[in-house]
Amino acid sequence: MENIYKNEKDLVKQVLQNDQQAIRFFIRSYKKLVEHIIWRIITRPVEREDLFQDIFVKIFTSLPSFRFDSKLSTWIGRISYNTCLNYVQKNKPFLSEDLDKENNKNAFYERKILHDEEFILKEQAQLVKNEIMKMNYAYRTILTLFHLENLSYKEIGEIMGLPEGTVKSNLYRARKKLYAVLKHKYAGEMTWL
Repeated sequence: MENIYKNEKDLVKQVLQNDQQAIRFFIRSYKKLVEHIIWRIITRPVEREDLFQDIFVKIFTSLPSFRFDSKLSTWIGRISYNTCLNYVQKNKPFLSEDLDKENNKNAFYERKILHDEEFILKEQAQLVKNEIMKMNYAYRTILTLFHLENLSYKEIGEIMGLPEGTVKSNLYRARKKLYAVLKHKYAGEMTWL
């Protein structure tokens, strides 16, 4: 589906007029951003799906009040982040042991399918993801928004409610911490460390 909308205001206008093509384009355009935020804060797959739907319901419900004071992606990111934080505060955290069991089960089946070299690269990427998931949610979110969503310090700050300087220092600390953990645990397994 190609972008036929002049700008964000045009897209929002069409979505508010219940244009089904615009709604599909809107969801497709912002789906990855919402997923990245959810995946860095929420660990259970079932809860992730429920939150994804809740977040888009909130977005569509609040869209008429969006005033374009910030980028649409920043506004959507902020709703996603706050919804996840509220969910975490209301519910007990999921034990990471269950997540590790699920990852090990998936790795067993993937090993049969992938060639050794491809499997090693994929396994290393999974180790990095697992270590990121063990970090606090703020570090996980900042790493994701900066490296996967390519958002600026300012945009990340708006989403997370932090000053730009705090985003920069937290990103630096998150990278440093991740590197130290990876080097300590996996130096022999990851040649790039």
